[in-house]
Amino acid sequence: MNSIFKYSIIILLTILIGFAMGFLISGRMTKSRIDRMHSYYTEQGFHREFVRRLDLSSEQLESLQPILQKYAEQNRELLDTHRKHQAESFENLKTEIKPFLTPEQIKRMEVMQERWKRGGKKKGFRDGKRSDDRRKRKKERSRKKE
Repeated sequence: MNSIFKYSIIILLTILIGFAMGFLISGRMTKSRIDRMHSYYTEQGFHREFVRRLDLSSEQLESLQPILQKYAEQNRELLDTHRKHQAESFENLKTEIKPFLTPEQIKRMEVMQERWKRGGKKKGFRDGKRSDDRRKRKKERSRKKE
């Protein structure tokens, strides 16, 4: 009985460790892929990714350099245009739905917009301290619960 219990614990711990490792590795792989996709947003990143993925020789790279540069610039212009259209669309959305929202929801929408402008990066912990914005929201929630 005692040995069955020990083996069960060992198997359970092995499964849990495997699950945790898989979770962490999956997260790192996803972040790596996202970072690689973000590199396409710059001309240098666009160029670097094409060279890396196609595994170009030095002769090919020399011949293709002007072509890659041309399309890297076009890609950047398209992304800038897309971002401008996206910002205009969000402003139109904001204008249309604002009359239906509470002041708190309007603030949330503005936070969403700021996050979007920063590229989705949250304000969270900085130098080991919470940002003032998060601290205020946490206090408001605790007051509402009381």
